[in-house]
Amino acid sequence: MSKRLKNYPDPVEVCNEFSADAVRLYLINSPLVRADNLNFSKEGVRGVVREVFLPWYNAYRFLIQNISKWEAHSGRKFEFVEEIEQLRPRFNVTDRWIESALQTLIASVRREMGEYKLYNVVPVLIKFLEALTNWYVRLNRSRLKGEADEGNWAVSLNVLFDVLLKVNVLLSPQVPFITELMFQNMRLVLRPHSQLAEASIHHLRIAAVNEGLLDPVATEQMANFMAVVETARKLREQKKVSLKQPISSLTVINRREAVFAGLGPFLSYVRDEVNVDDIRHEANVEKYVRLEALPNLPVLGPKFKGNKTFGEVQAAIKKLTTVELEKLRESGSIVLAGNTLETVLLQLFRAIW
Repeated sequence: MSKRLKNYPDPVEVCNEFSADAVRLYLINSPLVRADNLNFSKEGVRGVVREVFLPWYNAYRFLIQNISKWEAHSGRKFEFVEEIEQLRPRFNVTDRWIESALQTLIASVRREMGEYKLYNVVPVLIKFLEALTNWYVRLNRSRLKGEADEGNWAVSLNVLFDVLLKVNVLLSPQVPFITELMFQNMRLVLRPHSQLAEASIHHLRIAAVNEGLLDPVATEQMANFMAVVETARKLREQKKVSLKQPISSLTVINRREAVFAGLGPFLSYVRDEVNVDDIRHEANVEKYVRLEALPNLPVLGPKFKGNKTFGEVQAAIKKLTTVELEKLRESGSIVLAGNTLETVLLQLFRAIW
């Protein structure tokens, strides 16, 4: 970019159109913080607004709307339960997952900020916001709107409030204005003597990691649930079957019974997300999937240059059975034609349905 040629958009105009916060986040998440070059793009700033700010603000607005709805319904003032771990016995599986993910996020941000690696901070914050808005809020929309019992309603509102407040504190150094705007509204439901009831979000410290809220089981269950939903949707797209069209059954193919058992709390969510009536489990993977391997020639070729067994090795790789490939995946290596091959030398696990 050249100041003389003015081959860049006017920064003041960009700030006026998209906000100074959007420009700040765009720059902090750019190669500039690594001392690399950046071709400043107005579209890049617009992308920050579209992909980060709008979903984030919509989640905040949805929370405030439903806190007001809860107050009108109950006739009481909503007060945030700061000691959120007290509500853990009443958490559902998505509450446990998002609170655990929040603790992991806090640990990551504290570590990277301590080393002043800003380029590692923003990506994990953005990824977390995507998970919050695309999964937690969507899966709990009816619950947050009070379509369950009043107690369950209050728990879900407290969880979303806790997550958004702590994320806003994490983001406040990067985007100081929108986080302050949200905080000034959110502080109205804080208890008067709460440690969080400061005059500004910029007076708050980043929360410490709450080890009691870390939940690796819920994290794994949620990861498996998301994998099932995303895979099922891709299969619908491949078969050109609209998501609006119900399907009779969905079969989850996995050798581990525990994986399917862990999906138990999510089965109603799977039915809604995939629009399916019946969900089944199949432990016999070979019934549906055959695994194949091909030589990874760009890596294998140089390693076997001048080796007379190269042809035999290639032929042996192509003849590997599903069982042999499963063992290879577990052990990391296999002996073929007198040569020990590691998985990096093969293009593995192409599923044939």
